[in-house]
Amino acid sequence: MSMTLNPINESAFRKAAQALVTQNRAAIFHPTGTGKSCIAWKVVEARPQVTFFWLVAGAQRLALRQAELTRYNGGILPGNVRFCDCEKLAASTPEQWVRLGEQKPGCIVLDCYHELSAVCWAQSVQKLLRICPQAKVLGLGVPNGSPVCAAAQELFANCIVSTMTVAEAMAAGTMPVPSAYAALLWPQEQELNTLRARIKNLCMPKGDTSLRAQYEELSWSLRQVENLTVLLPRLLSDTNGRYLVLFESSEYQEKQGTELEKLLRVMNPAVRFYAADHACFADSAAVETFLSDTAPGPKVLLCVNAPGVQQPLEGLAGVILVRQSSLMSTFKQMLCRALVAAGSRSVPVFDLVAQFEGLGNGRTLQRDCTEAMTKAGSTHPGFRQERPMQQTYRLYGKLRREMEARWDVLYQAAADAAAKEGTLELPRSYTIHSGEPVGKWLEIQRQVQAGQRPGRLTAEQAAKLEKLGIRWNHRLEAAWEKGFASAQKYRADHGDLLVPVRYRDKNDFALGEWIVYNRQRYLGGNLTQSRIERLEAIGMVWSTSNDLWEQNYTAATQYYLEHGDLEVPIKYETLRLCAGGLAGGTACRLQGRRAAPGSGGASGRAGHGLDQPQ
Repeated sequence: MSMTLNPINESAFRKAAQALVTQNRAAIFHPTGTGKSCIAWKVVEARPQVTFFWLVAGAQRLALRQAELTRYNGGILPGNVRFCDCEKLAASTPEQWVRLGEQKPGCIVLDCYHELSAVCWAQSVQKLLRICPQAKVLGLGVPNGSPVCAAAQELFANCIVSTMTVAEAMAAGTMPVPSAYAALLWPQEQELNTLRARIKNLCMPKGDTSLRAQYEELSWSLRQVENLTVLLPRLLSDTNGRYLVLFESSEYQEKQGTELEKLLRVMNPAVRFYAADHACFADSAAVETFLSDTAPGPKVLLCVNAPGVQQPLEGLAGVILVRQSSLMSTFKQMLCRALVAAGSRSVPVFDLVAQFEGLGNGRTLQRDCTEAMTKAGSTHPGFRQERPMQQTYRLYGKLRREMEARWDVLYQAAADAAAKEGTLELPRSYTIHSGEPVGKWLEIQRQVQAGQRPGRLTAEQAAKLEKLGIRWNHRLEAAWEKGFASAQKYRADHGDLLVPVRYRDKNDFALGEWIVYNRQRYLGGNLTQSRIERLEAIGMVWSTSNDLWEQNYTAATQYYLEHGDLEVPIKYETLRLCAGGLAGGTACRLQGRRAAPGSGGASGRAGHGLDQPQ
């Protein structure tokens, strides 16, 4: 393997190599598709005598890394590298964990650690860090604003050696720039219905039709926009070209895929569709057929946003993004993956987004790119952008500001009511002196947040109401939120959620009993998915006996690897690893006893003596 990096990645490599020496940890935060893995491969190349464990999250990213070997090393995995899928690693037997520890890796690569869930971290990554405390750790992450596992954040808190935004990557030439870009609201009817409901939820004063009038103007403007069957061929003009359609998720593809195919057939009846049939483009028979098809008419490859998309498909004539959400992080990820798939060719991108707010994602990126490229000395900064919905988006922005102003008026009225009454548990008929229907409005906010009523609350609006003390559904909901806040504080103070059963916080809240209650509901299948995900994100342990056993087991494994036996002195203690996997925290007592002469040692059986309790 002989790696040549571009100047940016070369600089990141040198910084990472230095940090691994001085801090034993290093993290690189670069956008999707800019060659972070190349930096890791360079680290591998520079340390041929070191054993590397390369951890990936899921089969698709593993397939992507294996495909990279064809370009980097003739398809051969270097002898000092071992790929590990976190999901499979979590299912390893005790003997397999011992064999992993015996290899004594010098470095662990956490590939795209921002994708790891708290559960995956606890069951695989943290366990490996405990068993291999001598290993240095190299993290690869993406700065798209996506949530990151709290334990991963702790591990790399002070050792991010290189960061780069998507705009900076485009300005530097590390990431391709679209040859053209256009965004369109699609489908439209559902978003219009949601917008209409949001206006209704604002409890406008009787006779005030200003928001309704603005909505009608917006709706009229939307109808004036050219039909998609006219706009799409203008940007994606090669009638015999190959096009990539990237759906945000498999669920959204199932929901909208058939309608999109119908639309594309209206534009050109000769279109042929292919569906990626493997986790990685490089291994997909359908992709191979798609690339070799020379018949007249457009060829369209349908796929879902996933790591395996990041494989160059030379010859693409354009890309269509099909998004359900308006999150900037999702937009950047999908765009970067699509541009990487286009290979060395700069291609046009048509963005079909289901929310009005998403129409602004491309505008924001273009502004950032223009700034970054101007700073880099470019005489033609930014990228060409068609704006078929410019007037509609302008009207939406005006309406949104008016709606937010009206929402703020009602929020202030609710705040005044809370100050006066000492609570937000107000009857539906409650109004203040100005006549604002505070009780009715608060009830609507609760129904919207619970999904019982059409509409949408932004994260900022929900946070403001929560700070004011709203109880979303009923008192049980409020009690749960109180417990969750206490659990967050305990996790921040102690590094885990192994709360003693009788533990009470400084406010005398019985957190230990609350944790037990939620474990029981989880094991009985009676805890909502939302609560499960929130608890797992802060390190919830569903089975304490298993977790405590695992902690002691990994300590025993480490002792065995260091001493060759399990004849542990009765007062022997080892440092318990904190959430980040570094030595520290409270001491963990690994109790043992010296075996009598001739007894065969503490294990009492053949093999390693590290079996699960029956």
